[in-house]
Amino acid sequence: MKNKHPGVELEKKLKSIGMKNKELAIRTGVTEKHVSTIINGMKSITNNFARKLEYALDEPKAEYWVTLQAKYDKEFSDEQDKYNIDKDESKVLKEIKIIMPYLYEIGVLNESDDNIKKILDLRRFARISNLINIANLPHYGAYRIQLKNNVNINPYVLYFWHCACEYIAKQVKIENELNYNLLREKLPLIKSLMFSEPQNIENELQKIFAECGIVFKIVKYFKGAPVQGFIKNYLSKNIILCMTLRQNRADIFWFSLFHEIGHILNKDENNYLVDFEFAKGDEELEADNFANKELINQNDYKKFVENDVFTLSAIKRFAKTQNVQPYIVIGRLQHDQIIGWDEYVNEIPKYEFMEK
Repeated sequence: MKNKHPGVELEKKLKSIGMKNKELAIRTGVTEKHVSTIINGMKSITNNFARKLEYALDEPKAEYWVTLQAKYDKEFSDEQDKYNIDKDESKVLKEIKIIMPYLYEIGVLNESDDNIKKILDLRRFARISNLINIANLPHYGAYRIQLKNNVNINPYVLYFWHCACEYIAKQVKIENELNYNLLREKLPLIKSLMFSEPQNIENELQKIFAECGIVFKIVKYFKGAPVQGFIKNYLSKNIILCMTLRQNRADIFWFSLFHEIGHILNKDENNYLVDFEFAKGDEELEADNFANKELINQNDYKKFVENDVFTLSAIKRFAKTQNVQPYIVIGRLQHDQIIGWDEYVNEIPKYEFMEK
């Protein structure tokens, strides 16, 4: 748009005189959030606030800010009519504010302070004519889970997270077709990678999965999209597997990874499978059981628990017999409520730096 939101000019004015948002908020008798939302183009400068700006900044006068807002509003309205953008669609920009920097970072959008351009670019990226229609897409029926009432899901953040997963995965080129038998053969090798240097784990996993015809990526986690994994058929001969780092705990990462592998080997992915952190159902239980069995022999685990000795040295000895890191055993004992969540917590590494 030719006419920028007056918040752009307000930000320039504040920088030129060295005034912070907080100080302007105090001088104008509003909250710092109010000032911030204007600067970010999410709120209009009213006549009343324009008069307050005249007092707080001396120059320019109130009429200047009112005129800027009027010109912006007119052009914005004209552009909305031109591209059939309604107010509700504009509100989606606020809904997905948390994920927008990530979309800039991975290169699917170019940064802009023009909301019309943002909406049009997002439409193209999302392959949809109106962003509001995202909430009505039938893909929610493919989740095959029951949602807890107290879970907050933002359908717009969730959808753009999915789009980001697909975009990132499609940058990875693999030659081999999906091979379930080879994936089964690779399970011990995949398991052994927990002993590798953490910074090498994602690359090593990518190589192994690529041999099996699977594109693997670790994708950033966002509030509003409480997902642990995402699986989708790709080009009819491959699978995309994206994971987040729930709580950044190494034990949760490895359990979640084998849980997702369980889904693939059970051929649960069909066309689209989203694994929420709180997923329920037979398929989820079967994938959980697969992960438990692959990481720790169930008969051995039962005998270990019956011994009722859970010192760190005992845990390390048992972990060695299972070819896993001790934190895998600690996490399992915590999950089964055999030891407290605060016990040996310092023995569980964090994987923050693996997240892209």
